[in-house]
Amino acid sequence: MTFFKQYAPLIMVLFFSFIFILLQLDIAMNIWQYSFDDGTYSHAYLVPVITGYLYYELYQEGSLKFSRKLNYFSLSVTLVFAFSLVIFTIAQFTTGYRIFFILFYTSIIALIFENKFRVLFPALFLVFLLPIWGILTPYLQTLSTYTVTYFMGLTGIPTYVEGNFITIPAGIFEIAGGCSGLRYLLVSLSVSSLFIFLNVRNMKHGLIFITIAVLGALITNWVRIAMLIMIGHNTNMESSLMTDHNTFGWYLYIPFLFFLFYVGQKFSTTSSHQTATPLQPSTPLLSTLIFAFAILIITSPTMVKSIGSVSKSYDTVNCLNNVPLLPLPQISSPHSLCVQADEEGFTARYLFKGEELGDSVDYFANKFTPVNLTTHQPFISDGWNELTVEHTKGSFRINYIFKSGQDETFSLRQLKILKILNAFNGVRGTALIWKIHKIE
Repeated sequence: MTFFKQYAPLIMVLFFSFIFILLQLDIAMNIWQYSFDDGTYSHAYLVPVITGYLYYELYQEGSLKFSRKLNYFSLSVTLVFAFSLVIFTIAQFTTGYRIFFILFYTSIIALIFENKFRVLFPALFLVFLLPIWGILTPYLQTLSTYTVTYFMGLTGIPTYVEGNFITIPAGIFEIAGGCSGLRYLLVSLSVSSLFIFLNVRNMKHGLIFITIAVLGALITNWVRIAMLIMIGHNTNMESSLMTDHNTFGWYLYIPFLFFLFYVGQKFSTTSSHQTATPLQPSTPLLSTLIFAFAILIITSPTMVKSIGSVSKSYDTVNCLNNVPLLPLPQISSPHSLCVQADEEGFTARYLFKGEELGDSVDYFANKFTPVNLTTHQPFISDGWNELTVEHTKGSFRINYIFKSGQDETFSLRQLKILKILNAFNGVRGTALIWKIHKIE
């Protein structure tokens, strides 16, 4: 009993973290699947461990204290985040439910403990393991292409740039997604924010430090690309570095990290540890825990599934038993596929009921045009996406639109908005209406 009283704040963090992950297991496994198996997020294995260590540090310094009363502001924020998580889960909005998974967890911590930013930071630090940072990739690619082009202009090497491709006499380099510098940027952001939390108390010094970290990550990547191009030019593309870009980048980035920590020591301030306060049982604390536990149960995927319903307009009849041997889109795991013949060709309806996470027509792996075929540039015609493809059986015209509930759109961006709006009415599920007609 003495052990429980002494370490009660730490035990409570572990207990609610376990309950939270258990009740939101679908989202936790989704994050595990797309973060922990990607080189860009190779640091993800360390993030939960770091969060746990930070809470231990907070306990040691006496900052991890239970809230003495029910904080109605924190309760309101928690309810808003919980509701948002439910909406994004029904809507199958991947980025939304991943972000609010972390925000909802952070709000639970704010509800239970005294609301200080230092107590919330370890929970917010978990954002660095979310596979949401890829949205920065195209911008980082463009910035890298522009900067490296400038560097190459200083070398005298003949350079031709088209899009993200840089051509020199010896060969062609593509500044692809993996060359955007995202992995270095994520490491710099996570390491610098962690260092500031542990060692820096001056806001101005913290901003300077994190700015140096971000600029260093970007410049390191630009230098890496420029050096690889020059090495390729001087070795006629025969250097082993032409196939091992990533390792070469870390050789450049790690020395920068040593420099970053050297600079950080100039900004460090020593904080004195206080004595951890043992648990003082109180009625308000018990009420807070009951509220938190009830909210966790209500927002669990099992409860959410009982809320949402699939639009009846998705019911299909008179489907062909055998799908025609025609070029079809590459669609991952639809709930059902119905192919119907009409006067001009065939119509395929792909239905996603939204019962599992990622069960949506806008799932990233879905390709709406046939693969390995000559495809002409798509355009919009009468509210439908339209394009033509060349097949061994001739030329075909393809038209397709997306559905959310009873609403139709040709735009994936608009589809996301429709999914959220329909989720407010408890309607989930999406569909792809895909038509193919042979051009005579």
